[in-house]
Amino acid sequence: MLTYGFEVENPARYGVAVEVALDEIRAAAADDHELTRLRRAAEEAGATRTEIAAAIREGRGLLH
Repeated sequence: MLTYGFEVENPARYGVAVEVALDEIRAAAADDHELTRLRRAAEEAGATRTEIAAAIREGRGLLH
């Protein structure tokens, strides 16, 4: 499954909780303190580090 320009390792676990967590990361990408909290929440929801990193880059305008 291709999502946000990268392959999702396990499409079955890619659900609403991960999507919400990644959206929050994109919105808070400029706030490093908030990102720490949101990274943990995203990992607990099942997001991979690759997905989290892409969301941060996208939120900071580095990924189009």
